[in-house]
Amino acid sequence: MSTSLKRRVKALYQGPAVEAARAYRRCLRSTRVVGITGSCGKTTAKDLTAAVLLSRLSGRKSYDTTNGAYSIARTLLATRPWDDFCVQEVGAFAPGNIDRPLAVLRPNIGVITVIGDDHYSSFRGAEGVALEKRKLVDILPAHGIAVLNLDDPHLAAIARTVKVRVVSFGRAQDADVRAEDISAAYPERLSFSVCHAGERVRVRSRLLGEHQLPSVLAAFAVGAAAGVSLADAARAIEACEPTPGRMEPIVHADGVTFINDSYKASYWTLDVLFDFMRSARAGRKWIVLGKITHHGLRSRQLYRRVAERALACCDRVVFVGPSAHHAPEADGRVRAFAHVREADALLRAELRPGDLVLVKGDNVVDHLARLFLSRVGTVSCWREDCRLAVDCRSCRMLAR
Repeated sequence: MSTSLKRRVKALYQGPAVEAARAYRRCLRSTRVVGITGSCGKTTAKDLTAAVLLSRLSGRKSYDTTNGAYSIARTLLATRPWDDFCVQEVGAFAPGNIDRPLAVLRPNIGVITVIGDDHYSSFRGAEGVALEKRKLVDILPAHGIAVLNLDDPHLAAIARTVKVRVVSFGRAQDADVRAEDISAAYPERLSFSVCHAGERVRVRSRLLGEHQLPSVLAAFAVGAAAGVSLADAARAIEACEPTPGRMEPIVHADGVTFINDSYKASYWTLDVLFDFMRSARAGRKWIVLGKITHHGLRSRQLYRRVAERALACCDRVVFVGPSAHHAPEADGRVRAFAHVREADALLRAELRPGDLVLVKGDNVVDHLARLFLSRVGTVSCWREDCRLAVDCRSCRMLAR
């Protein structure tokens, strides 16, 4: 089926579904409708928030990582008027892009996790991203609640100017929901003490990396706003597995551990990963990098800079993709491959028990999940031009 025909077919059912959801939203008068956005961490925040609310309430969450108007329509239409909550992530990749989804969702609780320098060609920097994401809290009704990360300077500024009640979170001393005594050096999972309204609870999550803290605290903050106790919220958080493709640990029987963080790979997100690998304890530390998106740097300069930073915290660095040849292959510690299958052959030959391999790429472009899937089964699809926005584990082409 051609791309244009697919678009026409989708229009036949998606448009009416969106309009039906817009009308049906009026039936959800007593439901807490939670919208979650941010440059990163919104899917994890959505999953954790739903888990926290489900510890005491009934409700729904968006079914996957899609976050446009049609996804919102599906979530709303699955929500019943007697449900206590509905949690939906909301995305934006261009100015005005968030307007229609918000008009359908009409949240009464708005969460923003963090502001980053993504979609630069559209927003021209973090300030533009903040302006677009801010619409989520500006659309809240007078009785609405804005849940904002006080550690992010853009969101701290928004918190001072919004007209609705703010429940803030972060490490800052004046945050309403605050994290202290944070520990996350691999193989440890993220653990910390959460404080709110004079109460303090120790949390031992199953998540990897200190940089996931904003998503976890956002869930605690929404729970606090909905009347869920810290103890109940902590138990719910501690039962949650990592969201697939977001710092997801995959331990193989041969003693090699992969960390799958292959959903997207913006340059501005790499620092936290390098920090994670720097503090990690493992036999040897590898990082595999697919497509890296960035503005302002030419490919050769970009890849050399990334290689230098990666080598400061890892034993081996592997670049994959059509631009990988820009990476300097110095002293055998840095390798570059045009194709995923070539990188797979290297890993098969050189990985040994105790190695830790962080895989970071763009799921739509790279599909680097094949690197760890090939260790436990046959991978027949090694296409380099796949544009399917799906996890390889759920793709019917994988084992053909």
